[in-house]
Formats: sequence, C-alpha cells, structure tokens
Amino acid sequence: MSRVLLEKSITIYPNELIVGNFSSKRVGGSIYPELHGFAVLLDLFKFSSRKVNPLKITSKERMKLLKIMPFWSMRFLAMKAFSGFVNKIRFILSQLKSTEYVINETGGIAHFAPDYEKLVNHGIKGILEEARLLQSKQEKGSRKWNFYEAVKIINTAMVSFAKRYSA
Repeated sequence: MSRVLLEKSITIYPNELIVGNFSSKRVGGSIYPELHGFAVLLDLFKFSSRKVNPLKITSKERMKLLKIMPFWSMRFLAMKAFSGFVNKIRFILSQLKSTEYVINETGGIAHFAPDYEKLVNHGIKGILEEARLLQSKQEKGSRKWNFYEAVKIINTAMVSFAKRYSA
C-alpha cells in the first residue's frame, strides 16, 4: 500500500472538494482476477461498450490484464470450492454464460471505512506516535511488532501522499 501511495499519479478534477481516487480513472472498476477468474476475460472486451456503467479501458491496460489472466484462470477463489476437474469445468462454463456473476466496481472511492474519527481527533502524527509507543512494548519481529511497523509505514506514506496532493 505504501508503494501504491508513493507512486500513484495525482489528479485533481475540476470542482472536486474531496480529492483522491481508487483507480487511475475518475470512475473505475476494481478487477480481482483472484476472485473472478474467467468471467473477467469476457468483460475485458465489453467494459467500454456496455450499456450500463461503461468503463474506459485502453488497449495497453487490456493487454496488461490479459497477461495476468492465464495465471489466475484455474487458481481463482471460487475454483477452490469445487473438487474434481469436471465440476471445475462446469463452474467455468456457468461463469462464461453469465448465469451467476460477481462484480466490484468503484466510483471515486473504494469499499473500506477507515476510522476517520481517530484520524480527525489524533491526526496521522498522533497515530504514528501511538504506533511507536505500542511497538516499543513488543518483542522485535513479533507479530504485534510487525503490525505496528506496518502502521508506521502506511501512515508515513499517507503523509507523503497528502504532501503530493498539496503540491
């Protein structure tokens, strides 16, 4: 997450009061090949032309996705629910017919709810101080120590991300 925040392009759209976006587009789709498998392959060619909620996708973006799909084609999560090759193929065929479908699309923000009350009341600096204090009470390399290290890393990246928007 830190790397994403440090490398993500910064865009502020006209008249935007709350800045930031989950995807590289103003309205973008979240594609999780580890959840969707084969069904995503079909939609790669329909995103921009579908009647309801069309999404812009460039040829370059489509090619990137096509490169990773072979890896996930038989490894996606739903495949773990089925035993036996025949059952897996039956499921894949049902996905290709679109009789059952899962889609996760986002518009501007993602589906997560940060603890804004804590962020507003304590600020990132306060969260960092709390993480440092709690981490100092843990054994280095322990699971809790690593958690607080992650909290420090992501909050430091959030400060950098905010500074980039400010600039």
